[in-house]
Amino acid sequence: MLNFLFDSAWKTIMYSFKKNCRKDDTFTPGVMITLHTFGRSLIWNPHVHCLVTEGGMNKKHIYKHISYINYEVLRKSFMRTLIKEMREYIAAAHPEKLKGFKMLANQMYSEHENGFYVNAPKMEEKRGKDAVVSYIVRYTGRPVMASSRITEYDWKNGTVTYWYEDHKTKEHITVKESVFAFMKKLIQHIPEAQFKMIRYYGIYATCAHHHKKKVKTLILEHGHHWADAPKHYRRDLIDTYGVDPLKCECGSYMVYIDNYIPSKGAQFYETG
Repeated sequence: MLNFLFDSAWKTIMYSFKKNCRKDDTFTPGVMITLHTFGRSLIWNPHVHCLVTEGGMNKKHIYKHISYINYEVLRKSFMRTLIKEMREYIAAAHPEKLKGFKMLANQMYSEHENGFYVNAPKMEEKRGKDAVVSYIVRYTGRPVMASSRITEYDWKNGTVTYWYEDHKTKEHITVKESVFAFMKKLIQHIPEAQFKMIRYYGIYATCAHHHKKKVKTLILEHGHHWADAPKHYRRDLIDTYGVDPLKCECGSYMVYIDNYIPSKGAQFYETG
């Protein structure tokens, strides 16, 4: 059901964009959505982070700048869409639970008159778009918790001590618990095999090839370098992570010598 967070966020953004366009000419934005299932205290707290283009492109490859999205629309539309997605799934897969879910849905509508929580603060002009990109990039590759937050490991008593900052009160909270309780909190956030935690929609989607040429032109117009030559995996890793895969820990570089591809039916032997 975590898929519904992606789908609901995308549908909500599209709905918000449609309200800024004519009915006969819909502009599609580019959206990158990252799923996090954890909160600062390691509790189960599924939520998504979205990076959205300030505008969209229509079927004629015309780009329209849209810098404003109604905050109230985001909250209420996201709640309505997410509840609808969940209700349809439960009705089909678990009809015996539908009555209970409808009661829960009514309770949520009653308790959240302004919609579900959506954090979309206005960015300061001095920070600009680079601050938004840095924020999203930081959260995209973020682990469940940084190892620096672990302050002590007592192997004799089997306990771990770590800290976190409360999101609302900003209070520094220290937690000491058993290793097994700590590991249980961590492993619940391991995604299922092949489950994509980062997804691309609209003009960012890999299937939107008809928009790629126009997007490339827009990037060049804004002064960003675009490398036409294909990157090899080494250059890609260096540019992305600052890590050279051919550099050994001793400081030397590995050198390609030779490779051997056995014929069909031949056996593989491992040598060291």
